[in-house]
Amino acid sequence: HDLSTSQRMRLHDRKRRNLLEYCLKLPVSMWDGARVLEFGPASGQNAAVLARWNAKLTLVEPLPYLMEELKRNFKSWDLADRIEATHIYVVENFQTDKKFDAVFAEGFIQCLDNPPAGIRKLTSFLNDEGFLVISVVELCGTFVEYIKKVYLELAINATGASDDAAKLQLAKDLFLGQFSGINHSRGFDSWALDVLLNPLYRPKNFLGLEEIMEALPENVQLYSSWPNYLNWDDLVWHKNI
Repeated sequence: HDLSTSQRMRLHDRKRRNLLEYCLKLPVSMWDGARVLEFGPASGQNAAVLARWNAKLTLVEPLPYLMEELKRNFKSWDLADRIEATHIYVVENFQTDKKFDAVFAEGFIQCLDNPPAGIRKLTSFLNDEGFLVISVVELCGTFVEYIKKVYLELAINATGASDDAAKLQLAKDLFLGQFSGINHSRGFDSWALDVLLNPLYRPKNFLGLEEIMEALPENVQLYSSWPNYLNWDDLVWHKNI
């Protein structure tokens, strides 16, 4: 996300508020003073929103260059004092005796060698009333995206597109029209690189709510989800299709 201006920062803030408060029922007020552990924050755009809401952040990122970028970003956003600690670790190797009000792990759990074990480890960092916030790669929706990925790969092979720019242009030729008709929260290039051209995006990485619930310790319950799987006959998809 481009947060280079105050207007873009406010827009991203509204998107995260919509997800966390209105969709997942986690009110903004709960983050004031909350101790938050986030894995895989990348360059810090989502963590910045929690920092703006006065959360105290511990950030664990396996890629050193992204952690340096995150620190520069937080300094430029005047949010550096919201960071309590930073660590360069993968989930499997991270250890701490501290407990947190919330643990965030978005966008990567499905790529772990052992996702159930990773999920159980994430819950071990929570206090008794803490929240684990993770994203899933649900088969029923992701299968359609994966078909697009396979179709694009066939087109790349057929046309001989070899560099990233040519592959991205081919993706635009095939899917930009459909993409533009959906209420996406990010641009086409970001989506295509993250989904269609992502080498880690494979069928073995599908990870649905059922597998996650089976992996959770008995003292952890489902609080909320988006789409709202708690009411199975009243689903509303968040992109307003």
